[in-house]
Amino acid sequence: MNEEAEINKITEHLEESVAFLSNEKRKERELWAVKEFLKILGINFDEKDFRIECDEPIDIGFRNAHFQVKELLDKTRKRHKEFKDDLKKVKNVTHLPELLVPYNAPIKISFQEILDRILTMLNDYNIEPKEKKKTDFLVYENLTAYVISDYHYRLPQEFTM
Repeated sequence: MNEEAEINKITEHLEESVAFLSNEKRKERELWAVKEFLKILGINFDEKDFRIECDEPIDIGFRNAHFQVKELLDKTRKRHKEFKDDLKKVKNVTHLPELLVPYNAPIKISFQEILDRILTMLNDYNIEPKEKKKTDFLVYENLTAYVISDYHYRLPQEFTM
């Protein structure tokens, strides 16, 4: 494949990503996240098993589950803007090496730190306690500059059986 074709392919993928990350596709992204989660768990499903919910805090219904899908990013990160900026950049290049970025060593983060970030988000999430109990939170951390350094963690008492 020549450089121009490769740049066109990258452009196409970035355009698809920008569209997928738009507000108009929010429900589609939430449904995708739930489906990927269920696949990881090995749970079989049919499309009829899902409900797109309009009543907050529920995003996606699946059988008896009521998912609120949350993505955690660094405070300063704006993922959709990142992809739009990358798309703008790739549309102005003529050679692939122009897309290279300097290497930055990853920041180490422990699994406990990730868990603590998720628990903080859940504690700060502003819904009625009664609603919170009925909600199945699906939270995923979107880390780009990190590497997990330690997989040990402690679950809070309320999460243990």
